Amino acid sequence: MKKGNLVFGKKFLQMSSALLVTAGAVFFSAVPASAAVEYTLGFENYVSGTNTFFQGTVPAGTTEGNYSCQHEFNAPFGTISLNSEMANWGVLYPGFGYADSWSWGGGFTISNVNAENTVNDRTIVSGGEILAAPNYTSSNYFGAVAGTTNYPNENYSVTVGGSNGSDSYAVLFGSSAAGTTGGTISFEKPVSLKSLDFTNTVTVLAIDAFGDQFSAKASENNWAALIVQGWNSDGVQVGQKVLMLHDYLLGNDTVDEWVTIDFENFETKVYDAQYYGVDASDADYQKMLEDVASGIFSANDLPYLADGGSFADISSLTFTFNGSDAGQWGLNFPVYAALDDLVFSWLGETDPDVPVIPGEPMAPGTNVPEPASWLLLVLAAALGYRKVKKH
Repeated sequence: MKKGNLVFGKKFLQMSSALLVTAGAVFFSAVPASAAVEYTLGFENYVSGTNTFFQGTVPAGTTEGNYSCQHEFNAPFGTISLNSEMANWGVLYPGFGYADSWSWGGGFTISNVNAENTVNDRTIVSGGEILAAPNYTSSNYFGAVAGTTNYPNENYSVTVGGSNGSDSYAVLFGSSAAGTTGGTISFEKPVSLKSLDFTNTVTVLAIDAFGDQFSAKASENNWAALIVQGWNSDGVQVGQKVLMLHDYLLGNDTVDEWVTIDFENFETKVYDAQYYGVDASDADYQKMLEDVASGIFSANDLPYLADGGSFADISSLTFTFNGSDAGQWGLNFPVYAALDDLVFSWLGETDPDVPVIPGEPMAPGTNVPEPASWLLLVLAAALGYRKVKKH
């Protein structure tokens, strides 16, 4: 659940729409000095309008074929960054009418799409089989599934939006190469993670239900996972958590709503040997058990399907996909997922005389006010704040 947060009153929050487009909000909860300060990164107030999304700013004059950009969110302890990869198709494919046409190459998009796009039919019939329609799946990459009704009957409806009814969330486009990082969240100063909400996108849900010309539908002996890996400031992996996107090998489930993952209270776990096509007595499987218990989370550059370690003192999170539907070119299923409400704490010092209050949305790179400036903000907002509780 989202935490209760103090937010500035209406007058104090009225800033230009241009600032809101480029700014990110991190929600704050006040705690005593010397204790951990808890935050929720909820991606609100980053994208203006409704049913829109923002993939990152490409600086004017950029002519390279590929460009790495960041989504940045400012907190009192420093910047939180999400990577995004863009490609200039006009440069990569000259002469095909793609002049200055940018394509999302991977990483994160911040979305506030709040409705399934049903302009196109959900399914087509090909070779006597019902498949997810390409035009439908390509128009629903940026919609996070917040709930469904009668899914996947032809009259089903998909509820779209952020976790706990919020407007905005992040959509991850990962790598189809198993074990290859497809997205990174970086923290300027180390934090300890508490929880994260995740779900599938509308596109993935449709392909899980029907399959398409590239991917098998989610069915018996089929599974797909998003693997979250935590790294410390020395670049050493210290934690790992597996988020099952669909599981029809050991379970019978496709994620079709927001799910909260607890990073504080999970047990070391190696998923059943069946995931690896081996018996539990197999030597390779036993080696994996020993590795995970020792804090080793991968072998041969591929992550084990295992939960272990700790998500304290984390400087970055990386996200990789894995699954049973794979071929010589990598994973066949669509490597997309939606994330929201990353809850974490910072162990840095706080001034006991200055309350921790939410900062006004700031442009990327803007410095956070010093304590004296916080006092001025408190006085300016004293008559205009209100307490909000989100469910």
